[in-house]
Amino acid sequence: MEGVALQVSIPKKEFTILNQIAENEKKPIPEVTSAIILDWLHHNQELEQAKGFLIKLRNGLFEGPDDLAENHDKYLYKVNP
Repeated sequence: MEGVALQVSIPKKEFTILNQIAENEKKPIPEVTSAIILDWLHHNQELEQAKGFLIKLRNGLFEGPDDLAENHDKYLYKVNP
């Protein structure tokens, strides 16, 4: 994978945490940082897809007759109220 160089600035407290993670995993800080960013982007993309699905679902729920709540038996069972 061809990458793009990126320079970031984070608070010292978070850098200490990042450094500890890198040491525990025996990986360089840039590799850990890259993995964190890619995981966040993937997670964010999944959330956006889920939001899109929920919006489509919501829009679909409001389609149909205006009296559906009152006359649901009529529509479900073809029974006249």
